[in-house]
Amino acid sequence: MLNFVHKIKEKGKACVYISHNIGDVYEISDRFVVLDRGQVVANIKKEEISLKDLNTFLLDYAHGLKETNEE
Repeated sequence: MLNFVHKIKEKGKACVYISHNIGDVYEISDRFVVLDRGQVVANIKKEEISLKDLNTFLLDYAHGLKETNEE
């Protein structure tokens, strides 16, 4: 699946990839849009966040320790 998404990106096409495997998501993404019950709670460009920080954000948000990063 990841190879398929890489090929789509090489052709300049967009793809929405939904997964709970944050490592795979981070590898192929240019932007992360986090949804919670249909609401966008984060919209982050890859160059603005490391995999570790993204994982921390998600865990903190899931445990109620972090609000959204939406403005």
